[in-house]
Amino acid sequence: MDGGDEMKVKVIAFSIGLILALQTVPVNAIPGRIPKPNMQEQENLQKKEKRDRSDLGKDPIAALESKKKEIQELLKNGKITEEKAKEWLERIDQKIADIKAFDKLPLEAKKEKLINDCKTLLDQKVKEGKLDAEKANTILKDYAEMIKNWDGNGYPFFHGHRKHRD
Repeated sequence: MDGGDEMKVKVIAFSIGLILALQTVPVNAIPGRIPKPNMQEQENLQKKEKRDRSDLGKDPIAALESKKKEIQELLKNGKITEEKAKEWLERIDQKIADIKAFDKLPLEAKKEKLINDCKTLLDQKVKEGKLDAEKANTILKDYAEMIKNWDGNGYPFFHGHRKHRD
């Protein structure tokens, strides 16, 4: 084979490879052929969707009262045990009490508590290896700035300042 024939073989081989590659792309793009997420992934997606459409802009006490009604409905329908319902309801009642106590604090004390609580949470995430210290410091700095600028009206978490959440 001379140089010209060798070049023709390479061009034909390349062309065949390209045609085969292009033919497989659309097949893999058909929605019915995309593998479905496993059960854990589906649960995580459902939880994220539920958080995304939750009552974030509402009064947290009203949202918790709504959760209590959902738990009572689950209990009534036999979806959860009385023991589990009691446990969840007690936790919700404690959160409601915590919110009411927080609401009674002066603005500066609220800001200090929010920043300290965030720092405690971030320190724990760093200790557990779930977050590196540099990222935690950046998150805390941004959060503290947001809280310092908060005028005390509404809830600071619900004003679009969620850039560190996934």
